[in-house]
Amino acid sequence: MVISDEWFSYKEGNVGSVQFVKEILLTNNWWMKVDYILAFGALIYDFHTKKDIDITTLHLIYEMWDSMI
Repeated sequence: MVISDEWFSYKEGNVGSVQFVKEILLTNNWWMKVDYILAFGALIYDFHTKKDIDITTLHLIYEMWDSMI
């Protein structure tokens, strides 16, 4: 959306903010941060889904915790 010519007409009153958003979204640094956050969040999500079952999983939790650290 931000590379479209219509992006600048979306918020004509605040061109500085529109340009700032475009510059941020088109940098590799931004997407590297997004990938890092998603990878880290996936570990936490997996941890919580593994422990939310009806059997004893304490040994699995300790193993996952060690691998996360």
